[in-house]
Amino acid sequence: MTVHLCHGKAIYVRGPFAELPPAGFGIDVNGPGSHTWLDVEGLGTVDLSPNLAGQEGTPWLPAPFEGIVGGRWTPDESGRFVQCESLADYENQIAAATHREFALAAVYLPLERQLFEGRMISQSYRFVDSPLTDHLRKHFDESIYAKAILHFLGWPDDTRRSIKGVSKRKAWRLIDAYQGDAIADVLKRAGLTSDVPQIAGLLS
Repeated sequence: MTVHLCHGKAIYVRGPFAELPPAGFGIDVNGPGSHTWLDVEGLGTVDLSPNLAGQEGTPWLPAPFEGIVGGRWTPDESGRFVQCESLADYENQIAAATHREFALAAVYLPLERQLFEGRMISQSYRFVDSPLTDHLRKHFDESIYAKAILHFLGWPDDTRRSIKGVSKRKAWRLIDAYQGDAIADVLKRAGLTSDVPQIAGLLS
């Protein structure tokens, strides 16, 4: 199936709750930064990265959330997902969500779409930018992300060791123990090649 990375704005909003005012976190209309999620052919929006556990001392309360899957808040009926088509729509949807009592909303605005291609696996350090990546590149080569994919898929012969209960450092060492060309194996299993990715702007 075809998968695109969507880059844009996203914000999670909770309406008034008891005596608590509306709360939210993410990227406001004029806020800096960008969020990235997936658009999967035949399924829709997928985003498993947000953490809605909340922090003590903030107005945000922990919320039931496993991710956005197929353009739906999971678990179902816990919240609603809204995809906007313009900055004005994004602003209006955020404002509307702040007035829905006891309600949760995920408001998304895609600004760019980028086809997921093989170079994102073979040159992962160019495409993944996070504090974790900064740490990994100091200790492992670019195949580490491919090895992680294969680890969680089970490896062809399931000779992997469990990382449950071990330290993060040891977990990555266990993942790095994959024997073989991890990048080539992932590209083959996914039917990908190392083509140049293309970015197309959606909004001017």
